[in-house]
Amino acid sequence: MFPLSINGEVTVGDWGSELDHEDLRRVLARELESLGARELSAESNVITFRSTLFRIMLSTDLLAPVRFGRIRVERRNAGFSLRYHISLSQLVVVATIVAVTFFGIPLSRALNVSVAQGAALLCSVWLSLVGGNWFITAV
Repeated sequence: MFPLSINGEVTVGDWGSELDHEDLRRVLARELESLGARELSAESNVITFRSTLFRIMLSTDLLAPVRFGRIRVERRNAGFSLRYHISLSQLVVVATIVAVTFFGIPLSRALNVSVAQGAALLCSVWLSLVGGNWFITAV
């Protein structure tokens, strides 16, 4: 089973004394808002956001598989540390709906496909949808 969330840390180099962690937090919040994040909250050094399940989006939408996330901005000696947690439960829900609707229903009506073949094909479609999108998001 794929993990339903991704945790990580990114270190950003120092841009000099002109940018503090509050400025970086505001920039990140503005960028998340431009990507369509909703319920955006930027308090202290933590940014939290949500993404709606059904919305018009491009296939290049970075927040497409993300249900909610949290980014903690911390000042380090050599720059900034961005610790993040994102939930991919939305990816699993949407992939399941797509797999069942577009593949499961037609497979159940096919006369020349056995139940085992249909189940195997449906599982492989679901795994490729979830696995491919999870890999793209994680990388």
